[in-house]
Amino acid sequence: MAGEQKPASNHLEQFILLAKGTSGSALIALINQVLEAPGVYVFGELLELTNVREIAKGPNAAYFQLLNLFAYGTYPDYVANQNNLPALTRAQKNKLKHLTIVSLASRMKAEPSDQRAGRDHRDGSALPHPTQI
Repeated sequence: MAGEQKPASNHLEQFILLAKGTSGSALIALINQVLEAPGVYVFGELLELTNVREIAKGPNAAYFQLLNLFAYGTYPDYVANQNNLPALTRAQKNKLKHLTIVSLASRMKAEPSDQRAGRDHRDGSALPHPTQI
């Protein structure tokens, strides 16, 4: 149907297919595109690709770290390491903030509140205040 939206998995699948045959600066550009792409909120499959893992060892390692951060980290993690990571575009920053909110909300829902008190972040530190996201 004309106005129908594609499922997020189709968006991701398109990027995975493109990434399989891409390397060098084209792969870096593709990583930037996927981090900005509306409807793509999971990145683990990209991180598993051999050519993507290879950039972790080279001069573009920061882009692998950035992709990994979008998959498993939070916006405060980015802020803490921004000197070692590529600058985020406005769209990337907004997406990472949204992913952070979802991540924090799912952690809060998964753990009883009496166990969460004051130590909801991965490393045991307090969760960031919403204005810090």
